Amino acid sequence: EKIGISMGIGSLRELFDEKYYTELDGGILESLGRLFKNNLKLYIYPLKDATTGELTTTDNLVVAIELRKLYGYLLDRGCIEQLTNHNEQCLSVFSRDVLVKIAAGDASWQMMVPGEVTEVIKSRGYFGYSR
Repeated sequence: EKIGISMGIGSLRELFDEKYYTELDGGILESLGRLFKNNLKLYIYPLKDATTGELTTTDNLVVAIELRKLYGYLLDRGCIEQLTNHNEQCLSVFSRDVLVKIAAGDASWQMMVPGEVTEVIKSRGYFGYSR
């Protein structure tokens, strides 16, 4: 069966950082080979620069020069796909910020996620939420 994972472009950028693969004999090539061998597909959410307003997408993501052909190969094969139906208002929301607010008891996190998600987090006490 196919598997799809959605992630932000910032996480994709991290995925192409070779420092995470120094313990593997095959380095980043081995890791990405393992990741994509079973028909995995990454669906990528764009990132909006807070200062310039520019969107970073799979088309303009900058990866290390020695990894550009590998990155291009994965794009061309359809292993990495840019999501185009993003909500402009959500581009300033980051999960790490939401998690910090939940842990700190700052109720403003509830305005950063859909109402249904808020209810599940509250009812199940996820991420350290407490009343």
